[in-house]
Amino acid sequence: MKLKDRGFSDKLYFLNFVITWLFVTVCIIITIFSGKLGITDLSLVSYGIPTVFAELGVHTGYIVWKAKSENINKHPVIMDDNTSSNRNTQVVGFEIDPPDDYEMDE
Repeated sequence: MKLKDRGFSDKLYFLNFVITWLFVTVCIIITIFSGKLGITDLSLVSYGIPTVFAELGVHTGYIVWKAKSENINKHPVIMDDNTSSNRNTQVVGFEIDPPDDYEMDE
């Protein structure tokens, strides 16, 4: 699937991913050439890399949460008469059964 067919959140996530790795690459290059360039303060590397990955992690968590919410709205859990809780619900075509010796609270 092409990037232009994706939604706005996916394009923004891809941009965030590219910028994160571009920043990491620049930090590695700065570290390699710091002696020749006369750079003695590498706090950008020590604070910057964890910061961009934390931001990428937050963005990833948001995308996963959003997809989960959309899937819950698309596919609601249907409770039948024999089901007293979520222990025996149908998920993605598979029935989750408790073990034979398991006693359900009623």
